[in-house]
Order: sequence, then structure tokens, then C-alpha cells
Amino acid sequence: MEYTRNKLPEKVQSFFNKMSKYINSKIYFYGSIQRRDYLINNSDIDICVFTDNTQTMIHKIQHFLHLKKDTFKKIMWTAHPSNTIVYGYKTKYKNKDLNIKLEITIYNEKYKNAILQQHIIKSELPFYAIFFLIILKFMYYNLRLISKNQFIYYKNKFTNISVGHPDNNLFIISSPNVIY
Repeated sequence: MEYTRNKLPEKVQSFFNKMSKYINSKIYFYGSIQRRDYLINNSDIDICVFTDNTQTMIHKIQHFLHLKKDTFKKIMWTAHPSNTIVYGYKTKYKNKDLNIKLEITIYNEKYKNAILQQHIIKSELPFYAIFFLIILKFMYYNLRLISKNQFIYYKNKFTNISVGHPDNNLFIISSPNVIY
């Protein structure tokens, strides 16, 4: 998961290489960038980073991407199939010059196996699930027939159902201005 199934443009790959070097950590790709439903110029790129010191990693990423500290939100969710309760920090980033949208999650190293197991399972969706996701994305990105909230809900719901897991509800457990 250190590499993407879908090829990234050279400038984007260079950006991730520089980021990985700056934060002194591997970057793991997951989500649609690892599946056939990734849509260039529409889909975001999901990445996660594992560290023994989440606060230091937040500061490194914050500095590298020029983000405000309050954009990092503390999260909690259950990783299946291990049913491990996982805590981390999530933020979003857009780079218009590179034409990318990122969703970045920072986790403590102790959650690495449970999280990577979950991401690997969701990168191997059955054909019907990929087909449904492509239709859903077309309805959202091209036809604008559904709202962003509906899109996220149905995408997450169907992805979870297609891998046989109960809903993976992600909860924000701190206000945007508080980092624990």
C-alpha cells in the first residue's frame, strides 16, 4: 500500500516523495486510488501515516502542507475484522497546482496492522461493488443528482456491505480547535 494501483502523474508522485522524506515516514495509500473506481480529477487520494508520536507528525504535516493546526480533527472508529477501536487525526488538503485533493489520517504505530488489514480488504472489492461505485460517482460528479452527504453515505455503506463488515462509523471526538 506504499504504492498506488492507479498511476499518479509524475509531479504528484514527486510531491508524495518529498512529503514522505520531509515527515521521515512512509505514506500508505488506500481507498479508490487502489481500485478501479478511482476517477482522475474527481476522486480524492486517501493516505495514512503511522508514527510513535502523533503530535510531532501533525506538526510536520502541518508545516509541510502549510495547514492550520485546527484543521486536524481527532477521530475514532472500529477497524474490522479485528474489531480494534482506533484513534487518529484526520485532515484534508487541496493543491490546485497539482490538481489533487488529499484526505490524510495520522495513526499511532500500534494500530498499523489492524488499519492496513482493513484497507487491504477494501482494496479488493468485488466487480459489482466497483460497478456500483462508478455509477454512484458518475451520479455525483457528472450529473450532480445527489448531494455530497448522500454520496459519502452510500459510498461508505455499500463499500462496507460489499466486504461483509458492519458499518464503520467514524466519529470526530474533538472540536476543531483542540488537539489531544
